[in-house]
Amino acid sequence: MERKINRRLTSDENALEGMPLQMLIISLILAIGLPLVYSSLRHHDTQTVLRRAEEQAESINEKAKQLHAYGEGNSDVISIDLEDGIFSEIKFLELGNKSFRNLIRWEIREGKKGMLLLEDHLSLISDEPIKLGSGSHELNMECKFGEVQGTEGEMLYIKVSKL
Repeated sequence: MERKINRRLTSDENALEGMPLQMLIISLILAIGLPLVYSSLRHHDTQTVLRRAEEQAESINEKAKQLHAYGEGNSDVISIDLEDGIFSEIKFLELGNKSFRNLIRWEIREGKKGMLLLEDHLSLISDEPIKLGSGSHELNMECKFGEVQGTEGEMLYIKVSKL
């Protein structure tokens, strides 16, 4: 077998020149192409993680709308699953902040941020702001009637607590 390869290389006058040239061309193609592929994968992964966080925020919003429509005393438990990507990971998803009672915001480790502004009549209130990291979480959401800090009079609001 070795003789056959040697015979082929020695019988081809361009074999010694051609082989390194082919390897050089392949190396150049890889050197140019791999960073582009890596960058595309990283961007796609970041967008996927942001989209997942937004979907979870939307599910919280939908549950809050539903409980608000049903009225005082109604409650439900909602499961939130914040998955990290291959390159990107969730830093936090925050809700229940008294200063921003109708806002859900999130951020990933790469510094990209997003937020979902709820309708004016929806208020997500908790004793302390709830910051969720990556993983699975359960939230208890209950519609209550009473005074909300920063508003005049009493109103319906959604009390949120982490289980």
